[in-house]
Amino acid sequence: MDVELAAGAVAIVRAFYQRELTKTSDEGADRVAAAVLDVVELVVRNDPPTRGALQSLRSNPDDGPAQQLLLGRLTQAAAMYPDYRRALEVAVRGTTPTPGEAVEPVAPQPKSWLANILGESSAPRWTVIAGVMAVLVPLVSLITWLASRVIEQAKQATPPNPSPTQSSSTGASSGAMALEAARSKCAPSENSVRIGDGGHTLVIDRAVAKENPGIDINTLACILDELDVPDSVVSHIEATTSLSGIQKANFNGYSAFWTYHPDRGLHLTISQNRS
Repeated sequence: MDVELAAGAVAIVRAFYQRELTKTSDEGADRVAAAVLDVVELVVRNDPPTRGALQSLRSNPDDGPAQQLLLGRLTQAAAMYPDYRRALEVAVRGTTPTPGEAVEPVAPQPKSWLANILGESSAPRWTVIAGVMAVLVPLVSLITWLASRVIEQAKQATPPNPSPTQSSSTGASSGAMALEAARSKCAPSENSVRIGDGGHTLVIDRAVAKENPGIDINTLACILDELDVPDSVVSHIEATTSLSGIQKANFNGYSAFWTYHPDRGLHLTISQNRS
């Protein structure tokens, strides 16, 4: 079953590349091919041989060895990862339902931007183990970071309540200083991270983007840590996809707005709330 599914995906990709070479188009078929290629990309991005096979097919759709390599990798990925298999099946069956079964066309649901960054590998077992370790190390660091924040916040005593006037002025000053401090500590020389609005706004462009990327995931985590962004907001950011549109959250006297697209990355604006 996995081989049949992978064969269907390869056939769709080959047909799409053949249309590219002959400069012809089929709107419906091209839309399905784009969905299939999005799912295939999750395999080839971390597997140079498979990426090379995909590139070979683009220039020569009849390349037999390239077809076999891509078929094998997709079959292996579908067998190893149930979620990947479901995503590939939805993409392939967008216009090709199983005989006798009516399937309503369903657009493939993109993974969260964090999953897209981490990716999934269909390489041999030892390569898969290495890839898993590469994913687990940052995740363990993130968990450690979250735990240290909880411990630190638990140890801190509640500060005395200042007067309303003092609170307003002190809050505005400390909020602006926190934004500048986060940029200075985590991304002092990054042009994609800037302070605006008289020091009351932090703007992050093209974070973890595929094309012309700005800051990486570690720098982004550093900034969120410095601003004490709650775990609920971090999870909301991680769950954002290209279909989500503009997202918003409020925390610790700040308002945050963001969008995400795999190619353009994360665009995040954090502004201090001022009365």
